[in-house]
Amino acid sequence: MNAVLASDRVITLRLRALADSLPAVLDAEPDGVHRARVASRRVREALPVVLAQAPARRSARLRRSFRRVTRALGPLREVDVTLGLLEDVTRDDLGATAALEGLQRDLEAERGSRRDEMLARLDTIDFESLVERIERLMEARADESDEARALPAAIDGTLGVRVARRVRALEVAIEAAGSLYAVESLHRVRIAIKKLRYALELAQEMRRLRSRRPITVLRDAQAALGRLHDEQVLAAWIRRSVSQAEGGERTAAADAVLERIETRCREHHGRYLAIRPRLLAAAEQALVAITSPRPARVPSADATVTVH
Repeated sequence: MNAVLASDRVITLRLRALADSLPAVLDAEPDGVHRARVASRRVREALPVVLAQAPARRSARLRRSFRRVTRALGPLREVDVTLGLLEDVTRDDLGATAALEGLQRDLEAERGSRRDEMLARLDTIDFESLVERIERLMEARADESDEARALPAAIDGTLGVRVARRVRALEVAIEAAGSLYAVESLHRVRIAIKKLRYALELAQEMRRLRSRRPITVLRDAQAALGRLHDEQVLAAWIRRSVSQAEGGERTAAADAVLERIETRCREHHGRYLAIRPRLLAAAEQALVAITSPRPARVPSADATVTVH
């Protein structure tokens, strides 16, 4: 598929996915907030490629606008995940449920506050205007100028450069983290994995990456580190709750929950370490596949060209 047609199709589908998720966001539905956050990230990943020849400042402003969407959704999504994990760790444990009932109330109150903040921040964003600005920049390419004819190469080149940067950033983060169970270093690895995964998903949708295997490996590693991060966030909430608790039995029950969470975090870290060699190999393989010159297609003698 021509790079221009592929990129146009991708951004159209991604903008539609974001638009379709917004009604659920306005109702503060957890799944809707999650879908919208992912959709906003996917739009942000596609914009630099789709607008490869657009004025840099205008493209950057659009990316910043969609980043505001992602950031508006993030705090509510985090507390939704924390509430879900709290339910998970206290399930079938009456002592833990009683010990952390105050935390449950605090998280639900926090969710209400974050929901209101999210809606207020989203109310300042004109989604229709953002889409119109993207469409105008895309329409400006549709002429017979030399720049228009060079657009497919610019799109492919931009995609390749972005994937290369993401691969190198992941390699640096993995090297810095080593094998230690260090929260901040592992968090940077998780972010690097996530960014590369979005870039590779874009490449696959544009038919520039045939195999889905690298994406699958990235997803597995991201899941391990993501769950580790989420458990650590819950642990921080529990520690704050325990510091305010009264009664030895409740504190002991909460400490038992913290011990289980710590054990699970170590297990998630072990999963990541087991995946790490495949993760590095998959990143390099994807980079080679995307940046290697593609063989030119030679039309057969009886081929016809249809213009749509």
